[in-house]
Amino acid sequence: MVRAAWPAESATQAPTSPPHDPGGGETAGGSGTGTPARSAAAAPLRLDIQGLRALAVSLVVLAHAGVRHVAGGYIGVDVFFVISGFLITSLLLRELVRDGRISVRRFYARRALRLLPASTVVGLATLCGAWLCLSKIRFEEYVGDALSSTLYVVNFRLANAGTDYLNADSPPSPFQHFWSLAVEEQFYLVWACCCGPAGSSRGVGPVWWRCRSRCCA
Repeated sequence: MVRAAWPAESATQAPTSPPHDPGGGETAGGSGTGTPARSAAAAPLRLDIQGLRALAVSLVVLAHAGVRHVAGGYIGVDVFFVISGFLITSLLLRELVRDGRISVRRFYARRALRLLPASTVVGLATLCGAWLCLSKIRFEEYVGDALSSTLYVVNFRLANAGTDYLNADSPPSPFQHFWSLAVEEQFYLVWACCCGPAGSSRGVGPVWWRCRSRCCA
């Protein structure tokens, strides 16, 4: 899970690890693969965001479990999107403060190293479970869903097929829950491309980037 923390406040602080842990093992608390100096300057854990995340998880789980009087559990997913946007912006801002620039290539590499291995393993395990437990007639379709999930485009595939949680006429996919992760990764791709050029210099770029980040928030 992602540990939430405040970004660095000024460039005079010792370098710290980014505040979002999908990046190759770093966490908001400054642990991971950083140097002792980085760990010593670790940002405090954001318990408020952790609590908000726990509430969002509870809403989603209770809604999927069919618990009565828990309407609108899907709002928990929207909360996750907001939290992810805040944390990923904090990560990029911390890199800008620390290095004076944002490396889009390094950002994408961290996302891939953090998420691709896990999503590939889950996709293969789900595919094996589908072969053993579900209809063989639709297995070819499941393979396509698995590939789309691994590439984080399954939301487009499901939308094209008309598959969603409320459509009783369309059979569900065992990879259906990957849609939210796909949307999140697509946001990462677009947001990093927007922030990278604006934060590439130490002059007007960082100031404009901060203003744009606050406006989007």
